[in-house]
Amino acid sequence: MTVSCPFFMLRWALAAIAAVLLPVVIALTVASTPAWAALEPGTSAIVRADGDCLRLRAQPGLQNTVVLTCIPDGSVVSVLAGSVAADGFQWQRVTFGSQTGWAVDQYLQPFSIPPGGSPPPVTQPTAAPIPTAIPTALPTPGFSGTVPASGIGLAVWSGGPIDRMPPVALGRGCALRAVWIAVGGEFVGYVFGAPAIVNTQWAGQYPDGSLPVQTPVILVCATGAPPPASTPSGPPPTGPVATPGVPPGMPPGPPGPAGNG
Repeated sequence: MTVSCPFFMLRWALAAIAAVLLPVVIALTVASTPAWAALEPGTSAIVRADGDCLRLRAQPGLQNTVVLTCIPDGSVVSVLAGSVAADGFQWQRVTFGSQTGWAVDQYLQPFSIPPGGSPPPVTQPTAAPIPTAIPTALPTPGFSGTVPASGIGLAVWSGGPIDRMPPVALGRGCALRAVWIAVGGEFVGYVFGAPAIVNTQWAGQYPDGSLPVQTPVILVCATGAPPPASTPSGPPPTGPVATPGVPPGMPPGPPGPAGNG
């Protein structure tokens, strides 16, 4: 008994200390836990999303639901009846503007507008800049396929203005006169050097005078072009040159005394 008495006294002392400290620990724990006020249907709530926007979804949950809009931080919403737990969050049914959906309630705080007051200003989210497309250089002008020296041939134009076609075609031996393209089951043609009225249909199809990259075209090249003049291969004759109508060896002057001088 002399050994066990201190043991029982120690247990009693620890139980007494625990009885005193336990309420204090519970109170401190509750005080340190942030309490989120419940949302009452028919009231208003303000979005507190740390500067971000709050997604309003068509159905509660993160999976397979449409995002109706993203409510800016500081906006006021109307609280409706309906609170559902899904995907680790508590979802509250609310109305923002003309849209009604579900939002995570931990980013909503009860809000009441004082008499004569107005809702807090809405912080609009900053829109992301739209990337500007970098213009690409025109492809090197050229034809692939058949470029005939004369007549008609089928080729593929690399793309770009058609006024670049004639010099390119000439470099391949074609004096280009016209091009034709199949558009919607019919052929549209352009005649180089012709009056504008001749190319009216083409201008309506390609108002900027440029063709897309890798466009198949029918080329019409000039035919019967005169061959270049030839150069004599031998030296000129050294003998007397006959005059038409005069026998060889006779002076070219007229017959008679004046001619025989």
